Amino acid sequence: KRSLRDLGILVNQIIPEGGSLKCLKDLPRAWFNVVPYREVGLMTAIFLEKEYGMPYVSVTPMGILDTAEFVRQMERLVNAWASVLPEKQANYSSYIKDQTNFV
Repeated sequence: KRSLRDLGILVNQIIPEGGSLKCLKDLPRAWFNVVPYREVGLMTAIFLEKEYGMPYVSVTPMGILDTAEFVRQMERLVNAWASVLPEKQANYSSYIKDQTNFV
């Protein structure tokens, strides 16, 4: 959650944490899904991609290389949406550098 917040990415929902049937109707409102642990949530993310065209990131952000790839994939998805909105393109390279520079 902290990484998403640091990158300025708003979280729609965290499933199953605090989830309810009432909240499920809002799942398609997300720009993309994050599946940090493939054992939990991958089938749902695949379903949402198939039914609603909602992409997902399924890289587990553990370790330097996977964390950097996780952030790069989110950057690509955010920029895909930003291209149709009046917002500037995201550039998370400085975040990746800051997170991995002194490890």
